[in-house]
Amino acid sequence: WSDLFDPHAYRAVLSEIETRQFDLLHIHNVSQSTLAPFVAAKRAKVPVVNTLHDLWLTCANNMRFQADGTYCDPALFPDGCGNCYQRYDYWAAVPYRRRLMQRLTDNVALFLAPSQAIIERHVECGFDRDRFRLLRLGFEQQPLPAPSHATVRQILATQNDFHTIVFAGGGTHIKGSSVVAAALPRLFEQDERLRVVIAGGGDPAVLDQLRHYE
Repeated sequence: WSDLFDPHAYRAVLSEIETRQFDLLHIHNVSQSTLAPFVAAKRAKVPVVNTLHDLWLTCANNMRFQADGTYCDPALFPDGCGNCYQRYDYWAAVPYRRRLMQRLTDNVALFLAPSQAIIERHVECGFDRDRFRLLRLGFEQQPLPAPSHATVRQILATQNDFHTIVFAGGGTHIKGSSVVAAALPRLFEQDERLRVVIAGGGDPAVLDQLRHYE
């Protein structure tokens, strides 16, 4: 329950709001500060805009991802699946979490989401679609600098010799490394010129499995 509401964070945020006389509070993810900022803003009657980056409002592991690798269906598990993937930022695993999250964020005037998929996942869990706006993350395209990593230079130098797939998830399970490992045999059967580049660290066992195809 202390993951859900921290009275120390509540008092600190409320003090800042009252001292600085904010017209608007813009909140992002709050797993380390709990939902206290939302409650403080509600107490001070300051409107809130919340930019979403994942599914933390709907799931204790932020992704609605279960330990067995399947996706959690809120229609089957309205109050949480009880079989959550817990090797991530797992927080506020309390009974009726989704209902409490919705109740304690009912003062949010607008949720900003970087993708339509994030909006749909929240609507599936009972959030009002009219409270969401799609606002894609804006990154100005910059010219890419010449690579300094020797392996990257080698890959680019031989790019015409292979059909290259880059997987940037390393050996991290939640990024789909097990799916890549399972797909590699069939991919190599279909394309003799295929080259799969794995970028990033992660679980040594998964990385060893991926290196098996070197």
